[in-house]
Amino acid sequence: MVMPDPALQREFWTALARGDSARIRERVAGGADVNLPIGNPGGETPLIRAIAAGDLSLVHLLLELGADVNLPWIGPRCWTALMFAHDDPVIIRELVAAGAQVNARTADHSIRSPSGGRKLIPGGETALHLAAAAANAEAVRALLESGAEVEALAENGLAPLDYALRQGSPTEAAVALVEAGAQLTPQRLEAMHSS
Repeated sequence: MVMPDPALQREFWTALARGDSARIRERVAGGADVNLPIGNPGGETPLIRAIAAGDLSLVHLLLELGADVNLPWIGPRCWTALMFAHDDPVIIRELVAAGAQVNARTADHSIRSPSGGRKLIPGGETALHLAAAAANAEAVRALLESGAEVEALAENGLAPLDYALRQGSPTEAAVALVEAGAQLTPQRLEAMHSS
């Protein structure tokens, strides 16, 4: 892999930060890498940065310029662009139309424990798990319409409906999951009725 000119790449990242579409196009045409993580090898991809900013026009531009919709952030969670968009149904639809893998899974990761040391957090969550946890019914529906597995189990054994029910009361997201075929197990019914 040929590395782009570092100065050119920095100019691309600066244009990205400013949302300067014309300059972004110029820098990519000049050889800047639209997929190179920002700042360091473990940084966010430009596409993920645009998603985090909620900038649909910038997301669209980066996809047009060849951004890899399935390239994950090589951070602690290894989230894909779709996972970062889990609470934005408009961006979800844009990413899916560009070929995002709807059922991609998070990786195991570790976090610092309050008592010192590190704690392993199991992975296996999909964007649907994250949308359900955010109680965003429209995002849940967008993912389901795109083929998300309604009963996908994370490594902790929980499905998206279990995440939606963690909120303490049934949400529109939980209702959308049930309407899409999520199973109402005795444990899930108990969680719904206890709230």
